[in-house]
Amino acid sequence: MLRAESMPDKPTSYHDLKRICNPVFTKFNFFADPHTHQSVSSQRHDHRVAFNTRHLVLAGLLDEDTLREDLLGKKLMVELHDRDLKRIPQPYQSEQDLSQDGPDADAVGTGSFGVAHFPLTELASGAMLVEIVAPVLPGRGGRRAPRSLPPAQWLESGTTLAVRVESKYPVLANSGLLSGGVFRRVVIVTSAHDEATPLHVQRAVEECNARALNINVGEDRADDAVVAAARAALQRYVLTDEEAGDAELDIITGHHIFDGEMRLILLEGRTEGGSLGALLASLPSVPSVRIHNGAARPYSQRLWTSLATLTHTFLTRPIRELMARTDMYLRLRTTEACFAGLDSLIKILEKDDGPIEAFPTTEMIAAFTISYGERKDTEAVLAGFSPTVFLNADAHARESKVSRLSQAAAPGQDSTKSSKSMLAHAGFHPATFLSRSVRLRQEKRVDDTNEDHTHVYSYGSSYLSQLVPRVDYDAAMHTAELARRRKWQSPEGFCVSSYAVPPKQHLQLAPPSAPVSVE
Repeated sequence: MLRAESMPDKPTSYHDLKRICNPVFTKFNFFADPHTHQSVSSQRHDHRVAFNTRHLVLAGLLDEDTLREDLLGKKLMVELHDRDLKRIPQPYQSEQDLSQDGPDADAVGTGSFGVAHFPLTELASGAMLVEIVAPVLPGRGGRRAPRSLPPAQWLESGTTLAVRVESKYPVLANSGLLSGGVFRRVVIVTSAHDEATPLHVQRAVEECNARALNINVGEDRADDAVVAAARAALQRYVLTDEEAGDAELDIITGHHIFDGEMRLILLEGRTEGGSLGALLASLPSVPSVRIHNGAARPYSQRLWTSLATLTHTFLTRPIRELMARTDMYLRLRTTEACFAGLDSLIKILEKDDGPIEAFPTTEMIAAFTISYGERKDTEAVLAGFSPTVFLNADAHARESKVSRLSQAAAPGQDSTKSSKSMLAHAGFHPATFLSRSVRLRQEKRVDDTNEDHTHVYSYGSSYLSQLVPRVDYDAAMHTAELARRRKWQSPEGFCVSSYAVPPKQHLQLAPPSAPVSVE
């Protein structure tokens, strides 16, 4: 743990923090390591706090596959505490009571803290020295106490935390070959309209697992009852820990996740000489089907061991649409396991070629299935279930209750009537006169809109604002101004109104009279 730069001094100053708070320290857990590492700084609260502490992690005691998944799919989270209050000694307490650790020992000293996340993916590629500087973000806060300080302004201060990770040997450098990994993981990405690929994979998995687990499926593969019985037996079968770790047991496990746009088939089996290689060789080589073969990265343990067959998960919204929503990134809306699972799926979809680095675990798949999807029966998927994304919740609930199997014709029923019924309910959108009329009106409305962009089209009741044509305010004001100017203009030019000027009146003065003599 190196240093922390630009420590916040607002809303509480450094002077007050030194007086009432403990020294700055960091705390973290190295992924699956249960030991909590804590580093205490020798400096008090200041703009720059240096730790220069070393923490030893024995990576050899951790599981290699788990450590690889953590390094590739997770980030190291470090807590930065700078405002944990000091314990105030009471007059009646002795020094022995103050030194004891009780349930109320941390009730006063836990305050708000900052969190920094460090990606350590370079260690998985053989790097032996990694030095990272990450910004400090506000944490979720500490324990509520009667007296506490306001949270620090981490973002406004631009606080950063620097760490250095050194390795004695290259971590996970070709670890699969060194540890003798015998399992590999394969991802098949195809379109949601491709129903042949999941059907082919499901039948191959059932044949392989039934043969490996000694489940009698019968010699006659045309008997649907025998196939259904074997399928039900595989769905009820739970792998033990010995069977999940047995490298000689040639079974294929995985998940089938699909939405309205794409299908992802996650498979796991033996590396060499197994049924998984035969399954991949039997798949047709078409551009629409993308296969990520993980033969170069073997694993020593299986990741998906929930059932002895494939599980089918249908997402009610496309994966890209879910990851584009704002509420996916809110802590109280989405769980950590759900977000990590969907994030791994979107990375698989965006990856064009090469091995996959991080896979969703069974817990992650169960988390986003509860939040944004539902489990589908194998019979419904094999019967040609169309993954339609419904915009209406009622339609989606109605689709959950109705399946293609319930629409099949009963024995002795008229085949013509059954075919008409299947066509009428195809995609759960019956073609009626009303729907055709609405579609025709929509096409005409689209054409009219493209020709006249100023017209207002109403989809409900008529309002006065919709009956009045649109007016360009600036153009109307300009026209009115020109009209006012034209009032003072004539063909001969500008005309000015004449004013009547009264004629000048000259005063007529009387001639001077003759002098009057007075006698």
